[in-house]
Amino acid sequence: LKPTGDPLSLRHTHLVIMAQKAAACERGEISHQHLVNTMITSAYQLLHADKVSVFVVDEVRQELWLAVSDDAAGLRVPIGKGVAGTVARTKNVLNIPDCQTSDLFD
Repeated sequence: LKPTGDPLSLRHTHLVIMAQKAAACERGEISHQHLVNTMITSAYQLLHADKVSVFVVDEVRQELWLAVSDDAAGLRVPIGKGVAGTVARTKNVLNIPDCQTSDLFD
């Protein structure tokens, strides 16, 4: 797939690629890590993000643990705390243009 340069075309292309990778992962053709890397690359490109991190929810401990990040490791966050914890609690997407100025950023 090649995007036309149109933002909607680019978004569609990334979504199709992620769906194809997810299906390949489900069939055991690619690793979960490869799928996560594809998601992160797409997030950087589609959202023009400075940083992208992937957290995994631990329902038993009621916390998130940082699974993928360019600049941190081993981080655990209580559900409901900070940006990631709030997203986990509300299950709503947050786009914070400048997280440094957000009350959720800590």
